[in-house]
Amino acid sequence: MKKLLGILVLGLLWCNISFSDGYRFYSYEVKDYGDVMERHFIYGEEYVVTQETTYHELWKIDPETKEKKSIKRVFSFEKFAEECVMIGEDPIFFAYVKEYYFAGGNMVQKYLTIFDLEGNKVGISPSWEYAEEFCDFY
Repeated sequence: MKKLLGILVLGLLWCNISFSDGYRFYSYEVKDYGDVMERHFIYGEEYVVTQETTYHELWKIDPETKEKKSIKRVFSFEKFAEECVMIGEDPIFFAYVKEYYFAGGNMVQKYLTIFDLEGNKVGISPSWEYAEEFCDFY
């Protein structure tokens, strides 16, 4: 019985090792992401939005090496905007961000947060209606 258990354990370890060499984190394989929700091509650069366990993540893909760079993790990615009046950055994206109190708990998000394509916060919008008055969306 001990020999059978030992063979089983070693067999499982061998299988795990034999399949692990095919996985490369920086490849552009769909299996290397969470669930790919959207792909966008903006000014010749590719951006991918993924659904991770509890958040969305925006990635920028290097066209030469296909390496991915994380831009921002947000509670809910919404849309890219080509341009917005009175915001000096373009293009930008809108997302909901979950805010947490310092002593625990989280508040209900009541506004959209606006980010540039480097992940820096550049503003907020109280609603989609407000944003659509001042922004041109892709």
